[in-house]
Parts: sequence; C-alpha cells; structure tokens
Amino acid sequence: MQGKRSNVTKIDHVVGEYEIPNRYEHMRVFLHNNIYSKSAAPESDVENLMNAGEVKAFNSVEIPVPEQNTSEQNAYILHHLRCTGKRVWRGQEARHDVGWVRLVQNKIQGMLGRIESFSG
Repeated sequence: MQGKRSNVTKIDHVVGEYEIPNRYEHMRVFLHNNIYSKSAAPESDVENLMNAGEVKAFNSVEIPVPEQNTSEQNAYILHHLRCTGKRVWRGQEARHDVGWVRLVQNKIQGMLGRIESFSG
C-alpha cells in the first residue's frame, strides 16, 4: 500500500474523503452479518467498532496477479489499483480503479464479483 492519507483515521473520514454514499450503513451490515454474527451483543459490538475503530487509508495497493504467459508456478505481475478520493491524480481528474476478484464460497462481498474502488 502506498500514499497513506494522514487525515483519515475514522470511518466517518473515509466516507467524506472518498465521497462514498451509504458506506457507513454498508459497513454496519457487513460487520453485523460477517464479523459479529455470533456475538452475544452484535449491535453493540458493531456500534463500538464503528465509533471507536481506527482506520488507515491509502491511495494505492499492489495486487499480485499470476503470470499467464509462463510455465513457472510462482511468477506474478504486480497490478496497481488506485483511488484518490476527491484529490486529482497527476494533474488530471480523480482516479477510481476497478478490481475484479474471484469469489470463494461467497466470502468476498462485491457486486457480481467486482469490488470498485470508492468513486462516490
């Protein structure tokens, strides 16, 4: 990960900085259904994390993708996904790359297997 955003430390900051509509509610539902589903007090646990949890935001992440044009099993190409929120990217408009993922037993949540970087 690169380009740490020092002004983003709480979930509210992520929502504002990256202009993500409904992100707060989506995170609440995800945490309730996947992280705290077996908790004795899931609503309370989710609320505590949403209000007190510290987050870190970055502009880019490197994704290792298996090389398709080689017989070597451990060959990867690094792809860079970037999301700049409201900020410009190298003097141009803001950047919001799209990443495609493979679902394994439906554990990754995305739209039809696709997780967009936050584009607002």
